[in-house]
Amino acid sequence: MLPFLTLTIVFCYIWIAFDPWMQEAFLVYGRAFRAAIEMKAWDIMFRCGWRLLALLAAIVSTLGIAADALLINADDLGRPLVFAWASLVVFTVALIPWPFAIAAYRYRREIDGFVQELLPIAQRIAAANDPANTFDLANYENDGDWIAWHPNANEFNASGENSVWRRIAPVFYTSPSHPRSVVFAIDWSSFFVWGNLPTLPSLKSFLPFRGPGATAFRYLGVRALTANTDCWVIRSDMDMQDDAGNHAVHRSGVSAFSNG
Repeated sequence: MLPFLTLTIVFCYIWIAFDPWMQEAFLVYGRAFRAAIEMKAWDIMFRCGWRLLALLAAIVSTLGIAADALLINADDLGRPLVFAWASLVVFTVALIPWPFAIAAYRYRREIDGFVQELLPIAQRIAAANDPANTFDLANYENDGDWIAWHPNANEFNASGENSVWRRIAPVFYTSPSHPRSVVFAIDWSSFFVWGNLPTLPSLKSFLPFRGPGATAFRYLGVRALTANTDCWVIRSDMDMQDDAGNHAVHRSGVSAFSNG
């Protein structure tokens, strides 16, 4: 029984690491459950639901059998076997945060990949005398002298279906008072900064660049990219306010629902 349960738990670790739907299951049936219901994302809920049930069944059954072996028959077990059962319990409980750790790792790698694609664009923007020749103004109510831009049709379609603009929020920010700073809104939860890092607000205060409508972003932290100089990634929470004054907060690092 012990070898079988051990192989089951090892399989669960591998399954979570390589199946993105397993990682999404904790999101869909967690803080995004209400949004999934409102969006009628039944296909997504089914895909995530049976995976979550299978994982929980493996955890509960393993813990139940291990507890029975340790608590009821502890006097009949030799020390190596007790250690093996106890180790199985530890690794089974560690399965619970494992999806979040893997999802965070995958998200960080995805953001770093976007940074590499955006680097030449950032350098081209910084070298341009007038971004208006290639980009269109986005009328966002930014703080200070920050200006938001969208790529125009030619820029957006320059690389066809593989254009990085199609895979991120197609918005970036420049500032006359920060001539060597270009800020890209990768997914509204992570901002890529190339050049000089602008002055950042205190933790959970609003960033100076805004989104469409009354969308603002609360600063959560920043990390420098070791692979590239003059490159940073800012983490944020998206704080939205509708016409009635109601607030909604989009947590950092959460991917949008997709049927893909």
